[in-house]
This record gives sequence, structure tokens and C-alpha cells, in this order.
Amino acid sequence: MWIGSTTLAGPAARALPSPASPSADERARSSFQTGYRHQQAQQYEDAILAYEESLRRDPNQAEALSNLGFCYKALKRYQKAIGYYKDAIRLKPDLAEAHEYLGEAYLELGRIPLAEREYNTLVTLKSDEADELKEKIAAKRAAMDGTN
Repeated sequence: MWIGSTTLAGPAARALPSPASPSADERARSSFQTGYRHQQAQQYEDAILAYEESLRRDPNQAEALSNLGFCYKALKRYQKAIGYYKDAIRLKPDLAEAHEYLGEAYLELGRIPLAEREYNTLVTLKSDEADELKEKIAAKRAAMDGTN
């Protein structure tokens, strides 16, 4: 590989990918797309593996973290889902889907005040998901009031 008028040789040259090999970004994107296909097919365990692979190649993907949270939430592993949603939000505070699904995970655990906090964030973000989460909060509150 040429840098200026110098050719790299030795171990440094072998460490560089060949022009024909996919970049780490391309491999991360491919793994993400595989994860998304599995997620859409409700193959959550396979989706988790693909998203984790994508994140190994590029750990700064808020959407992959949020999708991991979605998969864990679908598997009723709410605490793990919450951790991934929080990680996604740390990377991208305006990622509305992560706030919505985090609120839903809190609802599954009966933590209505935390779900309401996510609702308020969605309102601040002017997200269409705010109304949906508001309805779920009201339904959860009604269900809980009916059991007391």
C-alpha cells in the first residue's frame, strides 16, 4: 500500500485489509442487517448473536444496542433489555424507539414512574411514540388498580 511515496512493508502491510476485503464498517453493517432479519422473523436468539457480532466490530451503534434491548424484552429478560436501552440512549439521547421500549420494559416490571419518565422524554422529543406509551401506561395503571 502506498502512503505518499513510501510503501509499507513487514507486519504493518499485512495488518491492512486488502482492497477486496470488506471493511469493519461493512461487516458491522452486514451483521446488523442479519440481526434485523432475524428480529423481524422473531428469531430473537439468532438476532442477539448477530447484533453482538455487529457491536464487536463497531461498539458505537445505538440502534444495534436498542435492537438488542428489543430482543431481550421479547424474551422477557427485562433487566437485560433495560441495560441495552440505557446504553443506546447514552450514545444517542434522542433515539425515540429506545425511550419507548425502555418505558415498556419498565411497565413489564411494574415501574410506572420510570415509564412515565420515558414518556415525558418522548414528549420532549416530539415523538409519535409518546401517545402509544401513554396508552400503555394508562392500561398498566388500570390493570394494577384493578388488582388492589
